[in-house]
Parts: sequence; structure tokens; C-alpha cells
Amino acid sequence: MEARRPPVEDLGMTPKRSLSASVSSMLFSSIWMALTLLLALGLGACASEEAPTCPNRSLSELRSCPEPYFDAPRDYQFVEALDLTPQKDGRIVADLYLPDREDDAPAIVMVHGGAFLAGSRELMRDVSEHYASRGFVVLNLEYRLARSEGEGPRVEDQIGEVQCAIRYLRERAEEYGVAPDCMGVMGGSAGGFLASSAALLAGWDELPNPCDADPSVSAGVRFAMPYYAPSDLERYPGQGDPAVISELEASLLRGPGQAVRLSPINHVDECLGIDFYISVGLADGEAIIEESRRLAEAMRATSRNFEFVEIPGAPHDFLGGVENAGFRAADFPHAHAFLLATLGQSRP
Repeated sequence: MEARRPPVEDLGMTPKRSLSASVSSMLFSSIWMALTLLLALGLGACASEEAPTCPNRSLSELRSCPEPYFDAPRDYQFVEALDLTPQKDGRIVADLYLPDREDDAPAIVMVHGGAFLAGSRELMRDVSEHYASRGFVVLNLEYRLARSEGEGPRVEDQIGEVQCAIRYLRERAEEYGVAPDCMGVMGGSAGGFLASSAALLAGWDELPNPCDADPSVSAGVRFAMPYYAPSDLERYPGQGDPAVISELEASLLRGPGQAVRLSPINHVDECLGIDFYISVGLADGEAIIEESRRLAEAMRATSRNFEFVEIPGAPHDFLGGVENAGFRAADFPHAHAFLLATLGQSRP
């Protein structure tokens, strides 16, 4: 595949592997992939090299992923403000973190909050650095912000941008050292909503693909980790008020019916192979705490693998800020245990 962005060495880094391959190795790979596919059809239990668009069985049951370095943090390389849209209109940027490891790495796409109208990737910098130092490739996304008036991106576009970032990272898995079937998405507040929706609606082909990624590449992920996030746009923030819902759909969504259609709580029975980690602080607003609990209850009614954690004393947006380091420290053991399980590793 022709490269559509500067190679890693142009960014001041050393590439981890060559992108060239001989004809004979390509032929061998094609034969091997065909045999693997036949075996998978016969046994019905093999995972593909890429995550399925909408997995119906937990990928943690099928294949183990490279292990994180939770007990021994390491250095990482950092690329700031990578442009994901050199071939498209508009500009979507992300910070890229590449861990110091020889093997391929699991990966996380980070999604900031800000009520869909504000915020930046700075909100997810602390948690991005944490997971990069523990062996994850991290793409900290800054999506285009919606506008409450006039033309501009809507929430549907933002969900598409998160899915596009997943495709972008998977498409460059060899260049960045990513294990392509070991990817996940994490977000806080509105970013948690976008992360959940992007994961659960991975089977949809109607959401926009605005960044420089092949739309045929899978946007499927192995796990999703929404923090202090709304899950039902009909209830939050209007608590079921039709006038508030109508205003929301007119200002931030693409019209009537979209609040129901896009809300993660209405899709918990889809993509059951995606494991979920839901976390909320008990010093957050009552509405957000209730949203998190309702999402957990909805998932409990399905066969989905999920974990739900409430952090005593933690405020909204505790994933960022020096003042919230203690609350992150309280959350991380639960999050690490979840990640070890969903990546096919044993719990600590």
C-alpha cells in the first residue's frame, strides 16, 4: 500500500520494521492466509488478523495479545499533532505515542470530552502518557468540535471521526508496531459517549470516514472504556423532556430520532465481542452517575463481558489534571485488571 503520510523516519523516529516484502513472501503469506481461513471456517473458533467489524464473540477467548508493562513502565516516543487528514477536507489531529518495545503492541484510541462543543486532546494527555509508558500504542485524538448554531460537524460526524482514527491506526499497524486485533477505544465524558458509540456501531457503513483512512478497513475494536459518560441522549441532560431532546437533535445532531438512534444504551446487544469497562466518580453529578449505572445494568442483561467501577470521591474529568492523580491511581488497578483479561492475559 502506498504511504499517505511521511514515513516514521521523517518524523524523527526509527521505524520498527520494513514495509517492503518480496514477491515470494507475499505469495507465501497469501497461501498461509487462505489455509488459515479454511481452518477458521472448519473450527469456527479462530480470530482473524484484523478485528471483525462487529465481533459476536469475545476476542479475549480467541487470541492473546502482547502483554502490557503494568509492573515495569518504560519509555516511549512522542509525535505531536499528527495530521490525520492530508488527503481530506478539514483537519483532524492526534498525538501519537509509540512504546519502547520490540514486539507489536496493543493500542488505544483516546477520545476527549467537552459536551461535544469544546475540549481538546490535552484532557487525555495524562492518561495517554500512563498507557504509553505501559506498552500501549496510543493515538490521542482531537476531533472536530460541533457547533450549536450554523453549519459544522455534528455528533454523527464525531462518531465517524473516532471510527476513522481506529481505521487509520489499523491501516498503519505494521508501521507503528500495532497488533491490529488488540485495539481499543477510551474516552471521558462526551468522549466516552463517542467511544462507546464508535465501538457498538462499528457495523454501520453510513457514518462519515473523514480522515485519511481506507473505509474498507475495519473499525472494530476489542474493548471500549467509557469514563463518566452519558449513554442515553433522551435522558441526559433533559431527563426525557421532549422539548430538550428536540433542541438537542436540531442543534447537535442531524435531526429527529437521532438521540435514540445514536445512544449506546440502545445498542448493548450489538457487537457482543467487545468488552466494556465503565468507570464513574462518586463526586460527579447525579445524572452522570445514573447514566453510568443504567448502562451497566443494560449490559448486565446481555451476554457481554464488562466491568463497572465507581471511584469514591472522584469528580468529573478525573482522567486528567495533577489534582486528580490520586483518583486515577484508585481507578488504574481495576482498569489494568480489565485490560489484562480482555487482552487474553491473566489477572494480576
